[in-house]
Order: sequence, then structure tokens, then C-alpha cells
Amino acid sequence: MFENQTRRGFIQSFARNTVLSILGLLGGFLLLRKRDDASVHTCINEFICHGCGVFNKCILPQAVSAKKSMKLNSPQIDKHDS
Repeated sequence: MFENQTRRGFIQSFARNTVLSILGLLGGFLLLRKRDDASVHTCINEFICHGCGVFNKCILPQAVSAKKSMKLNSPQIDKHDS
């Protein structure tokens, strides 16, 4: 089996097998990784963000919007005035 293989054929098959192995590992990683997008999350508080226990960690669009709104409406404390 290996007696008739040239050095060039060995290098080509080695490179091909290496690339296929890397592609297989990358594909497996992408399939098995944990998803953290909003499409797989569900709201536990009927989309009422105020008073929700997981509000700070929530990535749903309603919570992100509420967080931005809270940042815009919060009074800015100037540290240089004291």
C-alpha cells in the first residue's frame, strides 16, 4: 500500500487529510457551541423589564432597549463639581 507512494503523493495526501480534519473539527465546534442570541431566549416576566430578576443579564431586544433608555434618562453626575 505505501511502497509505491512517492514523496509528493505523501505530502499531498497529508495536506488533504489535514485540511479535511480541520474543516471537520471546525464544523463540529460550530454545531455544538452554545448559542447566545436573542432568538433562542424567552422572556420569563412577560416582557415587563422593570423589576425583572434577570434584567441585567438579559439580551432580548426589549431589555436592550430598556437599558439604553435608562442610561439616557439617568442623571449624569459630574465628579469635578464636588
